[in-house]
Amino acid sequence: MVTEPRDDLDPSSEVASRPGAAGSEAPPTAFVLDSPRQELRVGRTVRTLPPKSFDVLRVLVERSGEVVTRADLVEHVWQGLAVSNDAVRYTLRQLRKALEDSVGEPRFIATVSRRGWRFVGRVEPGAPGVFRLLARGEGASQPARGVPARPLVGRSVELAFLRDAFERVGGGRSELVFVRGEAGIGKTSLVQAFVAWAEQNERAVVARGECIEHYGAGQPWLPLLEALEGACEALGGELPRAVLDRHAPTWLAQLPSLTEPAERAHLADRVQGATQVRMIRELGRALERLSERRPLVVWLEDLHWADGSTREALAYLAHRPAASPLLIMASLRPDAVLGESLPLDTWIADLERRGLCRILSPSVLSEEDLRNLLRARFGEESAPAASEALVDSLRRLGGGNPLFTVSVLDELVERGLIARDGDAWRLADPGSFASVPARLEPLLERQLASLDAETRSLLEVASVIGQDFSVMELDASLDLGLERLEGLCEGLVADGRFVLARGVAAWPDGSVGSSYRFVHSLHRTVLREGLSAGRLSRIHRATAERKLAGFGDRADEIAAELALHFERGLEPARAIEFRARAGEAAARRFSNREACVHLRAGLALVEGLPTAERFGPEIRLRLALCAPLAATEGYGAPDLAENLARLAELTRDIQDSPAMFPVLLGLWSLTLVRGDLAATQRLGDRLLALAERDATPIVRLQAHRAVGHCLFYAGDLAAAERHFATALDGYDVEGHRRQDYAVGDDPLVLVDSYRAWSLWFQGRPAQAVASVERAVRNGERLAHPPSLAFALSYGAVLHLLRRDVRRAWEWSDRVFELAREEGMALWLALAQIVRGWAIARDDDPQAGIAMLEEGIAGWEATGSDLGRPYFLAQLACALDEAGESERARSMLREVEGLIRRTGQWIFEPERLRIEGEMLWRVGSASEERHDGRARLEASLELARSQGAFSLELRAALSLAERLSREGEAARAGDLLREAMARFEEVGDEADARRARVMLEVLASA
Repeated sequence: MVTEPRDDLDPSSEVASRPGAAGSEAPPTAFVLDSPRQELRVGRTVRTLPPKSFDVLRVLVERSGEVVTRADLVEHVWQGLAVSNDAVRYTLRQLRKALEDSVGEPRFIATVSRRGWRFVGRVEPGAPGVFRLLARGEGASQPARGVPARPLVGRSVELAFLRDAFERVGGGRSELVFVRGEAGIGKTSLVQAFVAWAEQNERAVVARGECIEHYGAGQPWLPLLEALEGACEALGGELPRAVLDRHAPTWLAQLPSLTEPAERAHLADRVQGATQVRMIRELGRALERLSERRPLVVWLEDLHWADGSTREALAYLAHRPAASPLLIMASLRPDAVLGESLPLDTWIADLERRGLCRILSPSVLSEEDLRNLLRARFGEESAPAASEALVDSLRRLGGGNPLFTVSVLDELVERGLIARDGDAWRLADPGSFASVPARLEPLLERQLASLDAETRSLLEVASVIGQDFSVMELDASLDLGLERLEGLCEGLVADGRFVLARGVAAWPDGSVGSSYRFVHSLHRTVLREGLSAGRLSRIHRATAERKLAGFGDRADEIAAELALHFERGLEPARAIEFRARAGEAAARRFSNREACVHLRAGLALVEGLPTAERFGPEIRLRLALCAPLAATEGYGAPDLAENLARLAELTRDIQDSPAMFPVLLGLWSLTLVRGDLAATQRLGDRLLALAERDATPIVRLQAHRAVGHCLFYAGDLAAAERHFATALDGYDVEGHRRQDYAVGDDPLVLVDSYRAWSLWFQGRPAQAVASVERAVRNGERLAHPPSLAFALSYGAVLHLLRRDVRRAWEWSDRVFELAREEGMALWLALAQIVRGWAIARDDDPQAGIAMLEEGIAGWEATGSDLGRPYFLAQLACALDEAGESERARSMLREVEGLIRRTGQWIFEPERLRIEGEMLWRVGSASEERHDGRARLEASLELARSQGAFSLELRAALSLAERLSREGEAARAGDLLREAMARFEEVGDEADARRARVMLEVLASA
């Protein structure tokens, strides 16, 4: 805020640096901005600034306290010319360098996320166009107690440890360090001292991310997004955005401050269908690239409050060798729990055992540290007399905990047990120390009790809001006005015991105000525990209402926070709404575990609503829960089955409408992958009924391809083909563009992939290959990895069906690479199945069997029964050929039960054929051979009735081979000719070649 002009301001006068910092490396705290001379001075030294940078600083200073947007700067500095974001950011970076300012802890210029910038230092006008600029906090009233600022002592070993870690990354490698210690041990102060050294002396880029108590565990990626945004801001220029655009688009899509509005829709479309695995891999690549030119230090604070996605990202980064100077530090308390049961300490210890991280546990203060603390705090010459007695008392009372020890010192000074006597400090009778509390919490409570009622009330409200809070949130409960609240908070900042300044908060509705943070979470705990239940709920409710008004249609960005405040504010209906929105937002961020946490919490709240009010919220929550449940627990999970059953019950009597189409389509996809064909067919019929009332081509395509796919698995190939043809009839294939993939993969890619299998079974292999290749081309053109993986997977299985070992391997190799990169467990398992089949068939049965078993286990782990009968049948074949006939026959019995349970009758002819071959070959009795022949006859007849002419030919080959050995060559030849005649395209397929050879042999016999 601009103060009244000073007549005594001499633009050329020496500007004092920070008190007590003479000759030190502390940055200057005062500058002179001289517009007539176009100079920025510190003392008598001129800091050179380019003209545009000077003009930007002048605009910020003249509008001190206001948010200055990019548009404002373009208008006033560049006169409305087209200017890139990078040019503006580069200019701000030059200013911060000249002012020796920090993005993370601004003293002059604060970034207002997604809005612009604000000059936060003090501005004192002098002569016209001349201003004295004081760093934020300079000139504020000093603590009433007159106690000097708190020093950092007893941390030389720990600082050396961190500097050593930094030196190691300087050699071109990454390091992960966990700074672990109890509350009050000084983790934050230690890391702050280290990063200040790294920034000032080593030109490191420091990026900080904070994990937030209460809603942090449900706010996916929160500290990493904050750190990444800070790194890009600190680096400046075009490089950071280019790195994210190329290597980490899923992260760029979630950092609107780095993108223009017109880009965001394209980015969101580009990353649709991504997975958590892909996002984590992208983060690793981005951090490596961002640290190539300057060392990058990422500081994640309070990891014990972090979300699961953030911790999984850390685990990946620990395992990933990075050849770049990247140091990641995470501070945490011991005894925290990871997820639902695994202690965080156990997880970290496991990483340490494998040499993937280092652990730094700050020690308690020693007696020598306590002596140094007294010398630093009171001065070497004015240290209290009888200091050994004081050291002993501090050690006994504080136990070496820095926060407790400093609080004890404050208490002693407050109560006159250490008092100033002229220029020195004197120690009272050590016996009077007995009245000092032996625990930290009562000591903090006594400190808080010394505050006036208004300030105490402010801190109480802040303790409910969170570790970080803004004056807008405070005003919702206190109604004192922003200026009054900022004054009170700045007084607390000057006091130094309770609150730190954290820059500026700006909300979408235009609200702007200062932001603050508790020095330590223990202060919050003491304050909050003293509040009544009624006052707690009122503060939560008022905070939620104000933040909701402030964020408006961008409330999804803080949905987790709003859900918590409404829940604790005893507003269950609104808490449910924001639990749903938080879950949906987490799913969009590919954080399925966090999505499940929010959605399940919402369902628990639904139980408390009146019965008449439950219906809509429950449907919304359960629909949103389906995909995250499938992703985290598998398609066969009991919780997913229960959720789907409840949804079926809730929607049974709902009149279908166009709005229900995407809902039904999403449910159809889930039930299909589960292998529940009966439920899938019922949903398909509802989709078809809606499509008949909707002339939209894409709706018709979606409905008919869904029904066609169900009919394919049911073994009704003719009906399936009619629906596939109808789906494409009249559809503008050439004009097809990306769709909303929220409820599944690309419909055109899907129909061509489904149809490829159907065409092969019908005896049209050339058309089948053309169809799946078209699906792959569309998947590549649309740049949608899940759709491309689907097409490649169906192509790999198609070549397995064709018994083309080389192409099956090539296609499965592409599936494997894409699925591993994108984190697609289902398709990764399928790639292993196809590879295992190829290896077993080609040259190494045992290795092939092992890979088949691993792939099938991976498929089963996802909970999917779809296609399992065929995969198990192929494993049975491989086992039989390797001489493990008993295991093979046992597996075929499992296949039979699976087909009957799921209704996947398309695979029954192949099961009968394989079983028939086994019985005929191993049967010593005529009865077993008879049973084998009967199975082969049944396979042939069933395949023919299904229209599965490729399977008919395969069954005919098996039967003909055995008939020819038993003297029925004529019958064998007839079977082969009949089966070959039904093929529309015989071509050079493996089975067709084999049939022609057999016919030649039979003819010559």
